[in-house]
Amino acid sequence: MWTRHAARRVALWGLLAVTLAAPLAGGTHEAGVRLGLTVVAAPDPVFVGQTLHWRVRLVNDDPRGVPAAGVVLQDVLPTEAALLDFDAERGWCALRAGGVLACELGGLAPGEGVTLSVWARVTAVPDGGELVN
Repeated sequence: MWTRHAARRVALWGLLAVTLAAPLAGGTHEAGVRLGLTVVAAPDPVFVGQTLHWRVRLVNDDPRGVPAAGVVLQDVLPTEAALLDFDAERGWCALRAGGVLACELGGLAPGEGVTLSVWARVTAVPDGGELVN
């Protein structure tokens, strides 16, 4: 999380969704697979006109050793930022309607992780000075 900054500075807050889109072997979902999500962004603070880079790391840290199948990460991009580029370590990503970057990342074995990197140019200072991502 980033702290609030005055006027021209922009703070980043997270709005990410992770779903398990496909069932495990046998056709059922395992209830409560625990996935860890970390978001790191730079620079901090970021100013209008600058490029903001954020990295999202998703890890299957389920203590029971349950695999996660059909992992989909969705990132709702802020309206005050223009998408420049994105890259996922594996799987594929597409920009969907409403500024949603959707990445189908496949399965995650216990302890396995995957990273998504996103670059965007900040185009405006949002109300309250917080860039919501």
